[in-house]
Amino acid sequence: VFKALAKNWLRTKSGVFFSILFPLMLLLIFGSVFGGNPGGGYTLYVQNNDLEGGKPTSLSEVLVSALDNIEALDIKELPAGVEIEKYRKENPSLSIDRALVIPKGFQSSAMDGNVTVSLLTSGEGPATSMVQGVIDSVINMFNYQMSGVEPIINIDMGSLEKEEELSAVDYYLPGYIAAFIMINGIMAVTTYISEFRRNGIIKRLAATPLKKSSWILGNLTLQAVLGFLLTLVMVVVAMMVFGVQAIPGPYALILIFLGSVTFCSIGIVLGGVIKDTEAANTAGSAIAFPMMFLSGAFWPIEMVPSFMQTIAKFLPVYYFHEGLREIMIKDSPSQALVPFLIFTVLAVVFTFVAVKVTKWEEFE
Repeated sequence: VFKALAKNWLRTKSGVFFSILFPLMLLLIFGSVFGGNPGGGYTLYVQNNDLEGGKPTSLSEVLVSALDNIEALDIKELPAGVEIEKYRKENPSLSIDRALVIPKGFQSSAMDGNVTVSLLTSGEGPATSMVQGVIDSVINMFNYQMSGVEPIINIDMGSLEKEEELSAVDYYLPGYIAAFIMINGIMAVTTYISEFRRNGIIKRLAATPLKKSSWILGNLTLQAVLGFLLTLVMVVVAMMVFGVQAIPGPYALILIFLGSVTFCSIGIVLGGVIKDTEAANTAGSAIAFPMMFLSGAFWPIEMVPSFMQTIAKFLPVYYFHEGLREIMIKDSPSQALVPFLIFTVLAVVFTFVAVKVTKWEEFE
């Protein structure tokens, strides 16, 4: 059964695409968006109007240099003296959403103790707030230095994680693995089982000596192998493209196996309970997509409202990726005991339910 299902998967282009290639595409997209490109940052245009002899004054140049040294900012310069709104309309390809204007007389006014720079934005949002916070920090540091005030409290940044420096993608990778294993288990299994039912394949299998338990075991084995294969491909690509260092160890692989079995058995249950193919596909999508985006797998759960955080903690994917992060990022398998227990119970329960709802004898 495993060999037959594996051949069917390899011969189905859409199956290979959505099982392996689609997760890789999203890994590259989300990895780049959420910190996979260490050279990138929030774009900030700077217009330095404080010129002497056609060149920036020393103080204004130091300010621009300080901003350019901030990793979170990608500084681009605007010509001095131009009207930014008009320049923006004349050059729509520049996408000027944020511009910092250093006024003429910046250096002399700063020496007198009163100067104002202007931050022009196209609207409010998380990115604008982030940029404004960074600029405020740099300006405050300038104020301290100009007034001769030495900071009393300093911050020494340390790490609670492994000694090696981890990238943002290291932290997101366990969530990506968990989410796509769930997608493959629930949506893919529900789809092809309902297709097998509609095409009469299951009816023909029921007329053979093949046991129902063998059919279910073959499906579970295939999804476990695909889970390991997906993990391997995603880790290798993430290492090559983003330089990740979070590599799954034996405990992570055990949890991945339990997760693959759990979500595959859920897909078998849906395929066995819902007779109509379109309805089964819709049900799989309705369960999988909200679970993927509400569980915190793609972004920190602290970023969502509190009521959504409560919902997330009732979703198995939340414990799946939290367990993988405890193992892969924090190297603390003991802290993943709850996810291990939850998925062991879920794997047993849903496998039992899958055996019950798969009506092999109805075709005799």
